[in-house]
Amino acid sequence: MLNIDYEELDILDLTNEEVFDFEDTVEQAKETLLNYKEESKESEVEFTSNHWKLYDNGRDGHCHIFFEEFENLSSSENGKLKSDIVKCWIASLIQKNLSVKSIQKYSKRINQIIEISSFFDSNKIKQTKDFIKVMGNRQKTDYTRTAINFIDYYQEMDSKGIYTKELWEIKNQSDYELGIRELPSSQDILKFSLVVEDFFQPEMSELDYLKYYPVYLWWKLTTIIPLRISEFCNIDRNGLRNNDSDYYIKLPRKKLNNRRVQILDEIYIPNSLANNILEYVQRTDKYGDSKTLISYRSIPRQVDISNTLKHDIEIFNYRNMAHVLYMFYQEVVFGKYKYKYYGENVKVNEKATVESVTNVINRQIRLNDTRHFAFLNLITLGYHPTEIARLGGHSSIYSQYHYHQHLEYWVDSEVMELMLSFNYKRNFREENSTADFDSKKFKEKFILKPSTTSTKIPLKVGYCTDPDQLCKVDECYFCESWRIEFEDYKRHTAEIHSKIVKSEQEVESLIKNLRNLYYIGIGEYKTPEYSETSTIFNKKLTENAKQLRASLFKLASLKERVNSYE
Repeated sequence: MLNIDYEELDILDLTNEEVFDFEDTVEQAKETLLNYKEESKESEVEFTSNHWKLYDNGRDGHCHIFFEEFENLSSSENGKLKSDIVKCWIASLIQKNLSVKSIQKYSKRINQIIEISSFFDSNKIKQTKDFIKVMGNRQKTDYTRTAINFIDYYQEMDSKGIYTKELWEIKNQSDYELGIRELPSSQDILKFSLVVEDFFQPEMSELDYLKYYPVYLWWKLTTIIPLRISEFCNIDRNGLRNNDSDYYIKLPRKKLNNRRVQILDEIYIPNSLANNILEYVQRTDKYGDSKTLISYRSIPRQVDISNTLKHDIEIFNYRNMAHVLYMFYQEVVFGKYKYKYYGENVKVNEKATVESVTNVINRQIRLNDTRHFAFLNLITLGYHPTEIARLGGHSSIYSQYHYHQHLEYWVDSEVMELMLSFNYKRNFREENSTADFDSKKFKEKFILKPSTTSTKIPLKVGYCTDPDQLCKVDECYFCESWRIEFEDYKRHTAEIHSKIVKSEQEVESLIKNLRNLYYIGIGEYKTPEYSETSTIFNKKLTENAKQLRASLFKLASLKERVNSYE
């Protein structure tokens, strides 16, 4: 068996992997429970029963989950629906192979919140907030995380986003006081991104290709399209469509009724990614039939992906993907590329006593993190909130509230380095093909980017490496041709820091403006002046986003060229 940290896998994502759809979800839940009973003979989990008994091997006893109280919250018809929603949600936790202890924990939390809020009645928001606010910060984070995940599972229960917005505000405050970062740092993402770019090459071995190529397709697809991991895993084997040399990928999403945002179930993808998918299908066809894009049968048994509930071997699921990603970290990121994992709770100065921080990873990327990355990218590109909801499969536009909170964190955590990295990927591959990948060398070569010419034209501060001095920006500090030597930097430290502070203030202002525009767009999207068809509002979004990206790039460029002297 793999030495996997199941506490990590048992963390409930803020984004639910599934979305409740009465037509299909109940049947899926029944199938999950049927499989679970085959795996756990001592468990009693009939969908029609209001009392489930989950056998816990660790405690040699049963955990009990009750559902009858949900049917007493409203009319018998609505009560039955609400009970079914909770049952399906619990079944989705079972499908994820969460421990019985974790399932019981999440069940108790959601039961309490549902009881206090009368199943998220908008008139009970104050009572719900008061119930959570008296808790300690750790409990606040745990309860809000559970509620947010449940709402994301069935977005109709909070169609106006009242609970989503309030729960996120409570969670963000408690996370801040606890020092919790919901997403990995930009350094952790940057290192993973560069490893992916370097590792997946045409000359890689067939064994590595079969073992790990699902990671490449997941990374490339879900960082540009905000997919749930279940959506990625359930993409049809023949889901790619060619239309006049353009490729579209069919997503496992249902068209929704006219009362909600109409989500997209077919999305354009770049030709390069389409070709990667076509090649993968061709190379793995020989291993047998597969209903899903990723072939379960093709993955070598050295990658133990069988630790899951019994399932159709023609289907690749969430748990399988979790194992493949885990092994990629163990054998490639930590093995081949020599990174060390110290965890989120180890402080920088503690790690620095062991070895250089540049070789350390604080948090591994989780499967649904990339969905957040894709949403943030769409926001910083100036997409309208309705279009973002459509691309992300959100039936409610209000589900986006929390991504704009992440926008501020994202920039605070210096994600600019990741933005810069995409300009240097090609150089990274050409210059850094050794097995012992070194992030410090990468920064020295491609972020600090030594000049490719011998030109050194003196400036008031630093020097210019462009022989033609074709200035593209107003100030030399922010030009890609600007460099500075250490002695010169020491003489002008105060001036350079002043430029950095001014640039940070500009970025902060642009973030605030963009976030406010999105809040208005979310709250007023039904009005003509803020709708998806409003030319004026869309222009404001795109212009502000463009200014933000330009300012981020300038700030990142300057910071990276002087940080080595700090």
